[in-house]
Amino acid sequence: MDRRGFLGVAAATAMLGAIPPRAATAQPQPTVSAAPAERLRRWRDQLAADLFEDYLPFCARSVNDHELGGFMCEVGPDGVRRSEVKVGRYQARGAWVYAFLYNHFEPRGEYLDQARGALDILLRQPEPPAGRFLPGEYDRQGNPTEPPSSDIFMALFTAEALVEWHRATGEEAAWRRARAMLLRALEIYHRPDYEPEVTSAVYARPGEAAPNWAFNGRAVAPLMGASCQSVLFGVINLARQMLELRADDEIEALATRSIEAVLDHHFNPRFGLNNEFINHDLSRPDNEYERQVYIGHAVETLWMILYEARRRGDQAMFDRAAASFRRHVTVGRDNVYGGIFRNLADVDANEFSLDKTLWVHEEVMLGALAMAEHTGDPWAVDVFGEFMEYVQSHFPLRRHGIDSPYWITVSRDRTVSYDPGERARVENYHHPRHLMLNLLALERMLGKA
Repeated sequence: MDRRGFLGVAAATAMLGAIPPRAATAQPQPTVSAAPAERLRRWRDQLAADLFEDYLPFCARSVNDHELGGFMCEVGPDGVRRSEVKVGRYQARGAWVYAFLYNHFEPRGEYLDQARGALDILLRQPEPPAGRFLPGEYDRQGNPTEPPSSDIFMALFTAEALVEWHRATGEEAAWRRARAMLLRALEIYHRPDYEPEVTSAVYARPGEAAPNWAFNGRAVAPLMGASCQSVLFGVINLARQMLELRADDEIEALATRSIEAVLDHHFNPRFGLNNEFINHDLSRPDNEYERQVYIGHAVETLWMILYEARRRGDQAMFDRAAASFRRHVTVGRDNVYGGIFRNLADVDANEFSLDKTLWVHEEVMLGALAMAEHTGDPWAVDVFGEFMEYVQSHFPLRRHGIDSPYWITVSRDRTVSYDPGERARVENYHHPRHLMLNLLALERMLGKA
């Protein structure tokens, strides 16, 4: 069955085992959090310092290209650039961050200028050929050093930046281009020959071959035309931001079908967790893909569904996502050294990827605070506080005796140590996104405390 048509059929029953759905008529009612105001203020002040005293000044000095626009993220703890390459994904992500700062914190011209410079690099490129997206890398002058890419996230991240740019400027052309990018990306994604990204160079040291991030380096046959949780959360997150600005029946339907795919089909009732990849028709694979759970993407997807449920006022959706979020955090926790593992390569073999990554912990914090804000759930409050303490005590380099505002983004060991031989890259999306969204949430919570 064609996946697009399949997604258009609303699921008659939920497949969440012990997580029963409730009637969809009730709406989430924000409540006073179980956390006392003093604790909320302490968390807020710490996140504000991380963003405005450490992260943004460091980027202004070493990452942002004030002369030619855009972001050069290959930077060491000393602030010295290791490369002048401008990665396409990071231009789009960074543009969103600075446009979001302008829209939600302070309308400073320098924020908008930084977003504009990065978007200019991407939008001055020729329209990619059919089946392709914008190039993935550029030189410092903004000239592509690669041909148009097959990276669907180039379209999704660029569209997200354009939506936030439209929010800031009102430019209708930005909205139209963002919408067209989303629809074109989904046309390619829904092809039976779409090949999902299963390898990534993120965790490779310079000169190393990219490992297989989903299966701990084991070779696996491609799952052509797969339904990918990572693409679905990209659609859900982008659609929510678009729908916050204006009603759009087609975008609303895309978000609904994507959420149904996650909650009704990627969710595996055999063990109560989300598969990262399933078949094109949303059936479950009968091979190693059925046993693999990418916990980092699952918790990221679920907090995005929490945000969308809140926008819609859908209590049933919120409750289902919250229960599934709690299950993934519980399973993924490292009960020996703390924190959470990003990947469960084989559920039946209990085989986890043992590295620790900053972004996964910050995705947990986003979901936990969303639950704490809107239900006062003591578990969620405790999880946010636990992960706040864990992140602050493990990932800033200052905790490792190095006087730098730099943060570790990937540690190959469970205890989180700093390896100077690791690839030096400033994380310019997940980290500031968590800081900004959670700051806004804490301010709202303090307003009700």
